[in-house]
Amino acid sequence: MLRPLFLDLGFGLIGLVTGGLIAGLLYSVTYGLAAGLAFGFVFSSARRFTRATEPKHVVTPLRSLRDDRNAVLYAWLYGSATGACVGGFLATAGTERARFDLVFSVSPTLQGLAGALVGAVLSGAGLGMVVLSTSAWGRYTTARWWLAWRKRTPRDLAAFLDDAHKLGALRSTGAHYQFRHASLQRRLAAHRPTVRARTADSPSG
Repeated sequence: MLRPLFLDLGFGLIGLVTGGLIAGLLYSVTYGLAAGLAFGFVFSSARRFTRATEPKHVVTPLRSLRDDRNAVLYAWLYGSATGACVGGFLATAGTERARFDLVFSVSPTLQGLAGALVGAVLSGAGLGMVVLSTSAWGRYTTARWWLAWRKRTPRDLAAFLDDAHKLGALRSTGAHYQFRHASLQRRLAAHRPTVRARTADSPSG
C-alpha cells in the first residue's frame, strides 16, 4: 500500500516544484507558492481521479490496456483544464506583479487567453507525461515499438496476441495472457540451435 502513496507524493512534488518555479519566475514568490500548491494537489490527485476504483466490465488484456490508455488521456485533460484556469488567472489578476521582462503586456482579454493557453499546454503535457511514464500502457507502447523496430515482435502486438488467444495458443486470465500448454512455453523458451557459419574454404557454386 506504500507504493501508490509514494507515487502520489512524487507526482505532487513534481507539480509543486515545476508549477511554483514557473509562476514564481514570471510573477512573484507569493503567486509562485499559490500556483505550486495548486499544481501539487492536481498532480498528486491525478491517479485517483483518472482511474476507476471498481471495474464496470469484464477484465481482459485488451480492455485493461484501453482503460490504462484512457487514464493517461484523462490525466492530460485534467492537467490542461487546471493549467488553463491557473494560467488565465495569473495572466489577468497578477498583472501588477508580473515581471515585464518575461511577460508581455497586451490587452487583458488577450493576456488572459494567452496565459490560459500556455498553462494548458504546459500542465497538460507535464501531467500527461508523468502519468504516462508510470502507466502500463506507456511501458507497453515503448516495449512494443522497440521490439518491433528490432524485428522481434509484430508491430500490432495486441492483435497478434488476441489472434493467438482465439486460436487456443494462449489463454486469458484477467488482464494477462498465459500459455495454454506448458510444453509450448518450454519449447519457445529453449535455446535456438546454433547455425553453422560458412567457412572461407566452402566450395563456390
